[in-house]
Amino acid sequence: MIKAGVLKKCTLYLLFSLTLVLICFLFFIYFESNKHDVIAGNIKPVEAVDCILEPTVVIDPGHGGVDGGCVGSNGTTEKDINLSLSEKTYSLLSTSGMCSVMTRTEDELLYDKYNDLGDYTGKKKIYDVKNRVRITEENISPIFISIHMNSFPDKKYSGTQVYFSPNSKDSKLLAETLQSTVTKYIQVDNTRAIKKANSSIYVLDRLTCPAVLIECGFLSNDEECILLNDDIYQKKMAVVFCASILNFTEDYVNQG
Repeated sequence: MIKAGVLKKCTLYLLFSLTLVLICFLFFIYFESNKHDVIAGNIKPVEAVDCILEPTVVIDPGHGGVDGGCVGSNGTTEKDINLSLSEKTYSLLSTSGMCSVMTRTEDELLYDKYNDLGDYTGKKKIYDVKNRVRITEENISPIFISIHMNSFPDKKYSGTQVYFSPNSKDSKLLAETLQSTVTKYIQVDNTRAIKKANSSIYVLDRLTCPAVLIECGFLSNDEECILLNDDIYQKKMAVVFCASILNFTEDYVNQG
């Protein structure tokens, strides 16, 4: 006789697998029907005012403009992969019915979005991250997902790692969901654990909503750098991110 606990676990696994398959199906239908716009970069996020549902998933492509982030061994800049992967994640979330916005849709920093100063000399970086927090807080019941790439002098390191804000208990659950799902479906050899962010990660230090920062992989690792630049691999990651967010959001909404 199959134990109830084992049966429940198998049932949940089956449901999650079916959900992931369905999301993949919807994702590729969406991209097939919109591929010309996607390739041309014409898929733009809806404005926050159009989002009447809650929660709102805020996708934050890290860096931009003069701040390229880390650079891969093949010359790839982090800011470009961050934006590409964020666009895919945003598009899939929107297709699934989630209210989603992006902090940036162009290759730019956000320091002057609100025109707070006349001269931003020496203050561009701090106002950029301040405005990412401000954009997030303008949305209804936000869930913040910041997408980044990692780098380290030793090229042997690889794998996704998720950081979570210490200001919301739900941030840890969101990070655990993302980390475990990436490991299960994409990076089976990834042994990295989630980490609580400290004050050095400004956005996670200041936000009080569920908030995570995903270091998707290491551009300093030659093999992983190639993967992170690959369109199909980015689509896989976007599917996993979307499935994780939907899974988390269902529990988050139900707990009130």
